Amino acid sequence: MSLGGNLSESNLSIDHVASFGAHIFEIIAATNFGTTPLRKSNLSLAYINKINSTNTWGVTFASQKQNVPLNYFQNPNLSQQPEARPQELDTHSLDFNFEHIFSEKFKNRFEVNFGQRIQDRPLRYGLSIKNIFVLNDSMAVRLDLGYLAENRSENLKSDLGYQNSNWIETKWIHTFNAYLNYGLGYAVEINQEYRPWSNSTEQLGNDQLLLDLNYSASTWNFIFSTAVVKYNTGQTGTNMKAGVGWNL
Repeated sequence: MSLGGNLSESNLSIDHVASFGAHIFEIIAATNFGTTPLRKSNLSLAYINKINSTNTWGVTFASQKQNVPLNYFQNPNLSQQPEARPQELDTHSLDFNFEHIFSEKFKNRFEVNFGQRIQDRPLRYGLSIKNIFVLNDSMAVRLDLGYLAENRSENLKSDLGYQNSNWIETKWIHTFNAYLNYGLGYAVEINQEYRPWSNSTEQLGNDQLLLDLNYSASTWNFIFSTAVVKYNTGQTGTNMKAGVGWNL
């Protein structure tokens, strides 16, 4: 299937939050439509419970269905036989989180994640710890640690080996005024792929310089983020994201 020609894509998202005392429920549904063959739909259900003034826990279930173009690969698990990749991908994830406020200067958040892309990847599990230290009324420092891995007892279904990742990110955050805040950060990420058919592990690491900018007015807000990335292979890259929203 060719991706050329006159293609169009529009996006629709619905977000609803309901609060009942200490209980908060949120549902988010999103989809794209048009002539694009890369269709994608998302559904997220979240529940948050504020136990008391210092402790909060929550759980989120998310599901995504995505269409991708027809493609082939040589399966190393089946003597390099040609095999078609799935054209429809279903991804499910379940996240648990717990947040504790130690003091007005320090709080942290623990997150445990389970998920799987059903058609072609093993079950994955992860753990992350997010900490924020308040320096004064306008400045704070964040320190995040994370780990993600796939279940190696499951059989592989593609030409990618078992994946696992480790990362650490630190960021200095400055609230410039009531409308504007920005963050400067540094992150290190290490990704490993274990290939059982050759009993080998390939490692790819990167360093990232981060910049976030958020401006919020009464009726609209603007966000911008960028990351300058350098890989251990010598390659470099830049990722940017920007958006404008209106408050109705």
